[in-house]
Amino acid sequence: MLLITHDIDLAFSVADRIAVFYAGTILESAPTEDFLAGAKKLRHPYSKAFISALPQNEFQAMEGVQPHAACLPKGCLFADRCPNVTQECLEEIPMRSLRGGKVRCVHAT
Repeated sequence: MLLITHDIDLAFSVADRIAVFYAGTILESAPTEDFLAGAKKLRHPYSKAFISALPQNEFQAMEGVQPHAACLPKGCLFADRCPNVTQECLEEIPMRSLRGGKVRCVHAT
């Protein structure tokens, strides 16, 4: 079953896996346990920032906004806000498997 929600606590309680969307694109998909463990277990910088911004993590918000759907940039959609951005991020970035999840980031480890 697929559940689409903005209620992350609901997702934590019912989902086996969670996918994080940014500007209409999946940037990371991983087991729920990875999200519950916090940013250190996640792969994409946006997923890490998202988890850090939750109330239980003291609202550590990141500056900026998602790009408008009518003017999406080439390459990584998160590049203009990412602390790890390089020239490589401005090219098309495929989803790849990493540590039991999937991520759309050339720098994810």
